[in-house]
Amino acid sequence: MYIDQNAFCTKEEIIGKYTDIQGKIPAGSLFYKSMLFDVNDLPDSPILQLKEEQVAFTLLTDVLSLSGNSIVSGQRVNLYGSINLGQNKFIEDLIAENVRVISIKDSKGYNLDHPSSNKIPFSITLAIHKDSLKYLSLLLKIGKIDLYANSMAYDFQNEATLNTDSIIINYIDENY
Repeated sequence: MYIDQNAFCTKEEIIGKYTDIQGKIPAGSLFYKSMLFDVNDLPDSPILQLKEEQVAFTLLTDVLSLSGNSIVSGQRVNLYGSINLGQNKFIEDLIAENVRVISIKDSKGYNLDHPSSNKIPFSITLAIHKDSLKYLSLLLKIGKIDLYANSMAYDFQNEATLNTDSIIINYIDENY
């Protein structure tokens, strides 16, 4: 039997792979390399990485915002918010800590480590707790969100914890 070089030959090569949303593999067909993808190569791979009670939250970004590209996928960051109240008055505080970065993409939508990427960060997707969504979404409209890596950058405990004592959270609750 002849098997095309573009087909996978062992079950180990296909286990853990995905087809795209339109992909169909007919019964009895070979598994072709062009039809199966690693999870990180799927356009919606960040969504697949969410845990229970989490939602994806995407921000526009650049090299400076990512501390010179020292923030990478899989790392944990702290989110700080700031609001300009006018007349040189600002409030700034920690909004959420230990938030997991699930992807960083360029302007073409490629992960930065993809061979076709231009390696210039354009957007970052974070796995946040669903209770943080209303605060972060509103903060994007009335203020600013900054990301900072910390010494707990790869801590897997207490992921995406909302800082309920934050003066930013209290300000949003009182005024919106």
